[in-house]
Order: sequence, then structure tokens, then C-alpha cells
Amino acid sequence: MISLVLPLRPRFWALLFGAFFLLGTLGFAILWPRVSHATFNPQLTQQSDPEQPAAKTKSPDSVPGEILVRYRKDSAATKSGPHSEMLVDMSGPQIPIQIDRLSPGSEIVEGLRLARAAPEDTARAIEALQTRPDVLYAEPNYIRHKNVTPNDPRYAEQWALKNIGQSGGLAGADIKAEQAWDLTTGSQNIVVAVIDEGIDVNHQDLQPNIWRNPGEIPGNGVDDDGNGYTDDVNGWDFIHNDNTVFDYSLPSYPPAPSYSADVDDHGTHVAGIVGAAGNNGLGVAGVNWQVNLMALKFLGPDGGTSADLLKAFAYAKMMRDRWLSSGGTQGANIRITNNSYGGLFTSRI
Repeated sequence: MISLVLPLRPRFWALLFGAFFLLGTLGFAILWPRVSHATFNPQLTQQSDPEQPAAKTKSPDSVPGEILVRYRKDSAATKSGPHSEMLVDMSGPQIPIQIDRLSPGSEIVEGLRLARAAPEDTARAIEALQTRPDVLYAEPNYIRHKNVTPNDPRYAEQWALKNIGQSGGLAGADIKAEQAWDLTTGSQNIVVAVIDEGIDVNHQDLQPNIWRNPGEIPGNGVDDDGNGYTDDVNGWDFIHNDNTVFDYSLPSYPPAPSYSADVDDHGTHVAGIVGAAGNNGLGVAGVNWQVNLMALKFLGPDGGTSADLLKAFAYAKMMRDRWLSSGGTQGANIRITNNSYGGLFTSRI
């Protein structure tokens, strides 16, 4: 079973929880579309020195052949169907590209589409799209990666919640969780969307706090609530485009070093920090003893793309909107999203 405890040095814990707070706040803010003004350099690769030894193969920073392009709202591209095709004219050979909507529901960023071209034409297609008057910007479909964290099963080492100097730490250097618990230990009425890897929804310390879609009948193969996602009982897996939000299937953990499939331990760890059930005599305690954890999986063994991340945000916004419009009978009362990932690139999204 995946452990939920992350024993780290006090200073790191302070930075980690500060990052969770800031990233969560930013995640909540992105539910209302906005755009930064950073620029993109289409030079994606560097020339290698033939006299230097070959470096270890590095995973790509973006998906070859995939481009995120944002059109102006009056552009014909935003009014055509989700699978319309168009040509990018570069005063030379034309580049065929296919334009798709990111999600079946409302747009998380107005006018944003996923364009597909031949992998070898990616950089040229981006340059050509950027010259079009109906395009605000175009950039690669970047790949984001989880932030690295260790694991450990012992609650006594959770001194980020209460630091009494254990493990050589500084007493009092914590998030003052016990003082907060005197006021509240959370609420099952609050939903936190964990946008990360998947979550072990059957983990004994998480299962009581896993969100369940009130509008779905599990396993009947029907989109009961009509939101465009069939049997999205606990959330959605945007990598595999299915409702199985935990894909680790081996009987024991951790897996052998040669194992290369989904493990979903990072998402499970993060969920444990946010909301492992507290005061239940099992394992550890989350910051929230009672909460609802929605699993929105966009990270896999090789990271996750900007397109899948945006689909996760669109789903979260849609479910929040449905909860508001239905008076709480459908959707989810998502009050914050947790985002623990990053990448060494600049994005305008």
C-alpha cells in the first residue's frame, strides 16, 4: 500500500506547504480564464557538439505535432466544429493542421484550441500561426512533471503538522495544524480537486474522504448526469480518457525499478497531505480530517501535457458551475484545486 507520510526537513516542509497553498490558490484562480504576457521562443532544440560525449537521452519538453493556439473570439476557427481542418500558409509549402476543442463542455480559456500537425512541422506551424491576425498566441503542448517527494508511513514524523523537535527539527516550525483543528477539522461539504497523478481511491486512510459524483450510477456505462463523461464517479483520467483514476495494479508497493507503467503514488501522497482521514485510528492525519477529494489525473510516468492539464481545469470549472446552477444537487462544490507539478518553460496559458 502506498504510504501517505512525507518526512522532510522542517524548512523544506514550510516551503512545500507554502507551495501547495500558492499553487492551490493559483489553480482556483485559473478557473476564471486569464492570460499572462510571457513570450515564447520557438527554438525548441539546441545544437549538440559532435566532440562532446553523448548525453543521456532527455524526455521532450513538449508533445511533437501538438500546438496550443488561442484564437481571437471573432475568428472563424472558434465557430467551426471540434474537428475542423485548415491550412497554414507560409508563402511556401502549406502545412495541414487539425483543430480540436480541448473539452466537450465550456471553454476554460476562450478561443483556445489544440492544433495537430506532422511532428516535423511543429515549429514551422507555430511560427505560421503566430503571424495570423486572428491568433493571439500559439505555443507547444508542454509536458509538466510532478514535484519529487519521498514517502514514509509514520505519523510521528509528520512534524510539518506539529513539530516538537523530532528528527532534529526546530520545535514550533510547523503549520500549527493542531491550533487549526481546535477550530475545525474540515468538512465533507468541501471538495478539493487534486490535479496530479491518480489517487488510490481504495486506500484505507483516503477512502472515507474520496469524492463521489452524486449524479452518476457507478459501472452502468451511462453518462447519467449528462456532463460528457461516462461513469466519472471519483473524477477523470485525462491521460487515458477514462474513469479509472488509479492505475497501479501490482499487489505490492513499491514496484521494481524496471516497472515503467503508472504508479500514481505522487497523487496519492498529495491527497494524503490534503485529506487523509483523521482521528480514525489508522495511518496518518491529513490537514483536513473531513473533506472530499476529487481525482483529476493528468500526470503519468512521463509527466503530463498542458492540453490534458487544461482539460482537468475545464472539468473542475464545469462541475463547480453545475453545483452552483443546480443548488448543490449536481456537480461538486470545488473550493480549491491542488497543483503540485512544474516544468522549465514559459507558457502564456
